Amino acid sequence: MKIEVEITAAMLDRLLHRATVVGIDGPSYRLRHHQATSDTLRAAVNARVS
Repeated sequence: MKIEVEITAAMLDRLLHRATVVGIDGPSYRLRHHQATSDTLRAAVNARVS
């Protein structure tokens, strides 16, 4: 496990060596879509149970 962590860190170090890391704050489109799908499924299940 320790070797995998070290290899991963080395790979990221090589990839991000000259990169500019941009932090993005705000709602995630993927998470918003997942939440909408979950709400739809939950409503459908609750309708069948009632």
